[in-house]
Amino acid sequence: MTEALIDSRMAGPDMCVTGALIDRNAAATPDKVYAVFPDGSEWTYAELRQRVRQTAVGLERLGVKQGDHVVCWLPNGQDALRVWFAINYLGAVYVPINTSYRGGILAHVVANSDARLIVAHADLAPRLADIDRAALTSIVVLGGTLESCADLQVHPAAALSPADGEPTPPPRTVMPWDTQSIIYTSGTTGPSKGVLSSYLHAYTTGAAYSSLPGEDGKPLITSDDRYLLSLPMFHVGGTLPAHIMLAMGGSISIVDSFNTKTFWKTIRDTRVTFAILLGVMAQFLAKQDPVPEEVDNPLRTVMLVPFDFDPTAFRARFGVQTMTLFNMTEISCPLLAPVHATPLHSPGPPRAGNPRHRRSQPALCRRTGADGWRDRRRFLQPGTAARPEARCTDGHDHGRGRRRPDRDISGILPQQYYGPAAGRQRNSQRPALPQRPRRGPHERGRGRKQVHRIVSRLSQ
Repeated sequence: MTEALIDSRMAGPDMCVTGALIDRNAAATPDKVYAVFPDGSEWTYAELRQRVRQTAVGLERLGVKQGDHVVCWLPNGQDALRVWFAINYLGAVYVPINTSYRGGILAHVVANSDARLIVAHADLAPRLADIDRAALTSIVVLGGTLESCADLQVHPAAALSPADGEPTPPPRTVMPWDTQSIIYTSGTTGPSKGVLSSYLHAYTTGAAYSSLPGEDGKPLITSDDRYLLSLPMFHVGGTLPAHIMLAMGGSISIVDSFNTKTFWKTIRDTRVTFAILLGVMAQFLAKQDPVPEEVDNPLRTVMLVPFDFDPTAFRARFGVQTMTLFNMTEISCPLLAPVHATPLHSPGPPRAGNPRHRRSQPALCRRTGADGWRDRRRFLQPGTAARPEARCTDGHDHGRGRRRPDRDISGILPQQYYGPAAGRQRNSQRPALPQRPRRGPHERGRGRKQVHRIVSRLSQ
């Protein structure tokens, strides 16, 4: 398996794999700032690499190796960023979980993650004593101290800041289709599902809209831009900015959370040029009394998701261009709207590369040979934390790059990740799930229902 076998139309490891991106940018632009934080501190690409490698050494000494799942239970900030990247640097899988979890839902994701190690904030760790800790055996406590945590072996923050040592390269080259993270869904239709997100999936989602032309004809995001990361890093809206700007050689501004009162000051002080506003965030800002920072700042583009109010006045007041799209944790942005070019409440048409976008070249990603791998639906996830039978119609296991000729499912039905091998084997014996029925374009209900309708058509 070599990089030469990868179709040139698919992003290679040097374009989307976390460890390769960190090494590439540190070598090419060591003094360029990658991340800025609320306290005014900054990490250049060289410093990012040094911190990530140091943290990776600590994780490796705790037994983390390629393919392992490591739970990360931390608020946005420097620790969350370096731990995530260090996990990937070793070829392991980043498993962030919601910082408000406790009780039954916490027990569910811990058991589901199949992780032996958890890196948690000191304020959150005590909640683990009240649940079944499943396969967990160790915990690294950051942001404070903790003498004990039930039956877990407790390691202090110093464990992830060793004074010396170099991380061992993964025994196998980390490839674009390898799993980068397991992101848990919100759980609105049942227990949160863990979505296996590959490096290619994460890259494709960001690349889908970053290259769109703005009002000035330039791409919406370039290496000169700075992306605001204000959504939680256990959510795809938080992981996406960090990954796509790493891939593009740009920068991010990380804040704890969205704050209406300090939003414009953050934008100005950290020189943000691109931001995502979910739900009513934009309307909160529009209802605020004017402040000087709202016009004296470099913000150029705002992504509004969902597109549920007329942004004309918003654009005029704040001097920004707006765009929207439709995305889910399980998919890579199938619907994408150009700047200012979509009707209200519409996420836009199928994007270029989508098989339903008939005027575009199909997004074929193929390696030929007996063990050939391909992803004919690149806008869908290259891998999903699903029951093994929930795969694409071409019979491939896109999450792991292996041929699965015994699988033949129409479309992809997002399902639950079962974690332990016994659970995966048990569910692989179940019959294929039936397709959901098609839904008319004017039926009530959006979100997941709309995506199932789109996906069901793609397989035809």
